[in-house]
Amino acid sequence: MGFPALAASVGPRVCGHSGVGVVVAAGAPVRAGAADPARLMNSRVAVHPMIACARCERCRAGLASHCAQRAALGCWDAALAVFGVTPRAGVLQERVTVPAYAVEAIAKGVSDDVATLASTVGGALRVARAVRVEHKPYVTVLGDGAIGLLIAQHLTRLNASVRVLGKHAERLALCERWGIKHRDVREVGLRQDQDVVIDATGRSETMELAQRLLRPRGKLIVKAPMWPRASKPASLGWAADSEAEVTFVGGAPLRDGLEALERGEFDVSAMLSPRVSLEQAPTGLAMLRERRALRVLVDVAG
Repeated sequence: MGFPALAASVGPRVCGHSGVGVVVAAGAPVRAGAADPARLMNSRVAVHPMIACARCERCRAGLASHCAQRAALGCWDAALAVFGVTPRAGVLQERVTVPAYAVEAIAKGVSDDVATLASTVGGALRVARAVRVEHKPYVTVLGDGAIGLLIAQHLTRLNASVRVLGKHAERLALCERWGIKHRDVREVGLRQDQDVVIDATGRSETMELAQRLLRPRGKLIVKAPMWPRASKPASLGWAADSEAEVTFVGGAPLRDGLEALERGEFDVSAMLSPRVSLEQAPTGLAMLRERRALRVLVDVAG
């Protein structure tokens, strides 16, 4: 199956954070009334990159995406412990053991490769749904990574006037395919005329830029990273007269992403290459670090 790898490994650890596979073994239900994991035997499934504990108060309240004891697949930043996130071996291996509640069955019409993007699509949908699309609002998406491009795709379909600001010409060129306005962020005018600004980067300097793009009483939506970027924390330094509404949106519902992909609501073809073998994974990871790819698919099965 194909697995996109999103994080570099540190030492002899397994990286890779979103994947698909076939269930070959299943344990017993963890509690009375829980669904029997055996129902997934021999099914194709997508794996969520963030594993909730299913025991804490937030999980019991239906807020698993905000689990206070969550684990991150394939991410080995030691600073994550400050945020209560535990590193866990990723999906770049032939067999992966995860809780049954961390996987979702894949519909027949969705390919393995496309399904690896389900959590990313789910995160984009959650952010886009925080935008109230009335009277064709002016929306700026800051960031030309996969999540920013997917958010812009969805809002364009909903009749918002969307533009993407980024720094990578090859990524901005993808917007031409989708009919989305785009511009190099270093060349944009700061006229404070945008109804909504979406920060899909989480970087402090981008948050400051958002203030100079938003109209008074505009709305800033910040896509909270699935796991915190402890080395580059975002900060808010709003001017006293901006009166902006600020909303932080986190989580990446896997089922929502799979259903949107099944309906064909997103064009993800540009994110399905390059493809490498497991032996070539270091080369793929280097491409991600150097911003030469949005995603890299690693064929673990060979």
